[in-house]
Amino acid sequence: MKNIEQTGVFFYSTPEMIADPPDYSELSGYVQGFRNVSKTWHYHDFPWTEENLLKRIESHHLNRIVIAGGLPGSTKTLFSKAMAMAGKEPQNVILCNFDAYRIYLKKDMEQAKAMLTCAILGIPYEIAALPGEVRVNQSSPVTGGGINGINPALNLFDKGIKFNLAGLKLGKRGVIAMPDKTSCTNECTIYTMAPHLDKIARHQDFYDFHYNVTSYR
Repeated sequence: MKNIEQTGVFFYSTPEMIADPPDYSELSGYVQGFRNVSKTWHYHDFPWTEENLLKRIESHHLNRIVIAGGLPGSTKTLFSKAMAMAGKEPQNVILCNFDAYRIYLKKDMEQAKAMLTCAILGIPYEIAALPGEVRVNQSSPVTGGGINGINPALNLFDKGIKFNLAGLKLGKRGVIAMPDKTSCTNECTIYTMAPHLDKIARHQDFYDFHYNVTSYR
């Protein structure tokens, strides 16, 4: 869900020793195109103190703050305190850390804009980043080699949906089928697991086409 709360963007653009750093003026103009961005500021616009930040939070009715630039985390405590003083939620101070993704130069502007877009709209950048290079596993994950894993896996199999089943070992008891029973009832391991194992045995393509088990301990 896109974030629509009034947001202020502060660019932590301190003087750099880099020959061709990102153009923060261009980035400022870019983010002002978002309807929920009320105002943008740069580090050199005014002294970043609690009092000065509090005035801007209140005058622009900010509910969220995005701090973008290199190592913005060094200022987060200051902004969080100013938000609390204004009666806002301190956790609504969002970091957009260019250094974390090696955004150092002007040639990295498109990636910087992508990061800012995610921060402003409340979308995790790790999920949205580089979709052309990230393979997406479209199989449904199923956990457990016991009945709690086999049963939903069979349901997916019957519907033709691929899945990845992660468990210690297929059909080797499981939590529900642990040997804590004192008599042989319908809750015993054999009565619980046998119908499912029989169904698997009758469908070899459960293994060959749909089934991918990951063993772990």
